[in-house]
Amino acid sequence: MLVKPAWEGSSKGIRTRSLVRNHHELEEAILACQSHYGQPAMVEEFIAGDEVTVGLLGPGEPWIGVMRILPQKPTEAFVYSLEVKRNWQEMVRYEAPAQFPEKTLNRIKYLARKVWDQLGLRDISRIDFRVRKGEPVFLEVNPLPGLDPVTGDLCILSKGHGLNHADILRRVIASCARRHDMVLADHGA
Repeated sequence: MLVKPAWEGSSKGIRTRSLVRNHHELEEAILACQSHYGQPAMVEEFIAGDEVTVGLLGPGEPWIGVMRILPQKPTEAFVYSLEVKRNWQEMVRYEAPAQFPEKTLNRIKYLARKVWDQLGLRDISRIDFRVRKGEPVFLEVNPLPGLDPVTGDLCILSKGHGLNHADILRRVIASCARRHDMVLADHGA
């Protein structure tokens, strides 16, 4: 099982020790999480498989990019934890675009778009999956993903697909403007 705070994002509260294997570790992790973060702990099944994140950008039909996050040292129980994110250059390799068979890649994009539509997401989001035996398993949505141009997963993912930080911001602003019937001046930027 994986134990994490119910109301956090950007891997806050997801640590290496968040992966528990027995009842004793589970109880300790829940109590530590509740004590440290002052909120309920969420317990979910740990899904072994490839860590995948999908970026979606509006307006209209969203742009979709897929990235796989691979540990530098392969392990059966890889957790994309806060420790990993803080030391990402040594701990992981980002594969963007993700190299999956076309059927798997299409399924990931289809499910990401379905989540986008069903939850009424707009403008920007990042949706996380694990791919277990070729089948994507939905984990969570990041409706306000980090946009740090160097360390933000969405920015790393987009760069691998040929979009720079300014491209992301332009798409988000255009999507917001479109929803509010605003016309933006084109300054050639």
